[in-house]
Amino acid sequence: MVDEIIELFNLLNQRLRNKYQFSKDRLLRLNADKLNQALDDVIKYDETKNVLLDEVKKYSDHLTIELN
Repeated sequence: MVDEIIELFNLLNQRLRNKYQFSKDRLLRLNADKLNQALDDVIKYDETKNVLLDEVKKYSDHLTIELN
């Protein structure tokens, strides 16, 4: 069960990175509106990552208590 949770978390992390990660070339080709959208996406990634990490910690702590 724990291995499945880790695997799902890693998959989610990779998908979020693919969605919000930008190369230098890609950023240089963006106009101002697209650049603003890209920056908003990066900010959202950090917020989403923090929320997800908090949730994972909460459920991990709960699982640890249940297993003990």
